[in-house]
Amino acid sequence: MLNYLITPLISASIGYLTNKIAITMLFRPRNSIFGIQGLFIKRKVDLADKIAEIIVERLIAAGLDQVTSDKIDSVITDVSNDMSRTIIAGAGVSDQDELESVVGNIIKTAIYKSIALSDVNVSEANSGHMREIIKNNFIAIDNDEFEALVRAIAGKEFFEIELIGAILGGLIGFINILITN
Repeated sequence: MLNYLITPLISASIGYLTNKIAITMLFRPRNSIFGIQGLFIKRKVDLADKIAEIIVERLIAAGLDQVTSDKIDSVITDVSNDMSRTIIAGAGVSDQDELESVVGNIIKTAIYKSIALSDVNVSEANSGHMREIIKNNFIAIDNDEFEALVRAIAGKEFFEIELIGAILGGLIGFINILITN
């Protein structure tokens, strides 16, 4: 009778730990070891490029022929609010104000570095420069900080993945008992 409990519990533990290790491997190893590197760290540049592209397209699409400090702040607020709502809806993050602040600061720093606060033409001609600065600011985020940000956003889903591993492991352990007895 005890075997009916121990085998599924051990299998559930193995499933949980396997998924926990797999999630950790999304961020580690930080540096490539024999060609193996954490997925998010390895693709950080691609992610930064996509975020920069979205921000610059949003500025151009807003029809800002002459950008002023107030217009930049308005776009930053809109973009950070939209990004925060999207992240919160997808990941169940509860602190929207903190998330909006983090996203807004990243965007604000990038934009203010890329264009002067006086009238500047935001067009296809200088969008490449803006995109590079935004991308470089995102890439400059420390990997530990980046991991903490992603875990804060997707922590609930990561935990659900770990639980699914435990459930599947326990189920496999129980099926193993049924087959072998």
